[in-house]
Amino acid sequence: QEGTSSLLDGVAGGRLDLAFAATVGPAEWRGELVPLAREPMVLLCAAGHPFAGRAEVGWEDLPGASFIDFHPDWGPRRAADEAFVAAGVRRTVGLEVNDVHSLLELVQEGLGIAVVPHHFSRKPEAARLVAVELAGPHRPVYESVVVLPGARSLSPGARSLMRLVREDPVREPVRDPWGAQP
Repeated sequence: QEGTSSLLDGVAGGRLDLAFAATVGPAEWRGELVPLAREPMVLLCAAGHPFAGRAEVGWEDLPGASFIDFHPDWGPRRAADEAFVAAGVRRTVGLEVNDVHSLLELVQEGLGIAVVPHHFSRKPEAARLVAVELAGPHRPVYESVVVLPGARSLSPGARSLMRLVREDPVREPVRDPWGAQP
C-alpha cells in the first residue's frame, strides 16, 4: 500500500511490474492505463451525526465539518480533494490514515466524517455507518486503473494477471456512475 506517486515511480523505475491506482491522469503517466472501475464517492458518517438522517448533503453544508481522510497522495483523497476544489469548498482534514479500516473505525467513533468510494460503505466494518449522497454538480468520482509500464514488456506473472483482468467476464465495463457512457 502506497500513495499514487510512489506507485507510479515504482512502475516507471521497474520496482513494480504494474500497480493498481486511482485518479491517474495522462499528464501523470505516459504508459498504459487500463480502466477497472468508476463509482461515485459518498459521505460516510456515524449513525448519530446530523447528516445521518438526510438523503443527501450539499457542498454548502460541509464547511466547518471535520474530515477523516487518507494521506494526500492516496487515490480516494486525491479524488475528494479535486471535488472539493471544483465545488469551491475548503475543508479541514483533522485526521489522516493509511488504511480503510482505521478510517471506518474513526468515523464510527464520531471523530469526523469521510468522503470515500461507495464500495467502502459496503464493507462489513461499515455496517453501522451511514452513507449519504453528495448533491450538486461536483459529485466526486473514484476511478481505479491498472498502471502498466510504457517502454518495457511485462513480466510473465504480470502478463498472466492482465490477461485475467482484460478477459474477466464477471467484471462489468467501466461506466459513469450516473448513467452516461464513458
